[in-house]
Amino acid sequence: MPSAAQTIRSEKPEPSPSQIEKGEPAPFDGILYTTVQALRISLREERCVQRAELDIATARKRHAIEIEAATAAAAIKAEANDARIALLERQLAEANPWHSSPPIVATVAATLTVAAVVLAVVIVHNTQRLGPPDG
Repeated sequence: MPSAAQTIRSEKPEPSPSQIEKGEPAPFDGILYTTVQALRISLREERCVQRAELDIATARKRHAIEIEAATAAAAIKAEANDARIALLERQLAEANPWHSSPPIVATVAATLTVAAVVLAVVIVHNTQRLGPPDG
C-alpha cells in the first residue's frame, strides 16, 4: 500500500525542474519560488504527510488498546457472572425447602392429627345427639 506522501505525489505529475536565470522569460504562468522557498514548502509538506501518518498509526494503536481493554473487561465480567451463577445454583441445591425441614414437618403432622381427632369427635357427638335415623 503506498504511503500518503506517495499518493499525494502521484496525483499530480510534477514538471521536471529547469534552471531559469534572472531576466530570462519563463515558459509558464504562475509563482516562481527561490530554491530555499521551494525546499521549505517541500519540507513542510513532507512534515505534514509524516505527521498525518504518525497520527493515523497512533490512533490505530490507541484503538487497538481500547478494544483489547474492553474485551478483557467483558471477559472478566462474564467470568464473574459465571461464578455468581455457580454460587447461586450451589446455594439453591444446598437450601433446605420448608417441606423437608423436620420441625416444620412435625408441626404440620401434629396439627393435622389434632384436627382429624377433633373432627372425628365432632362427627360422633353430632351423630349421637341427633339419634338414629328414622326409617
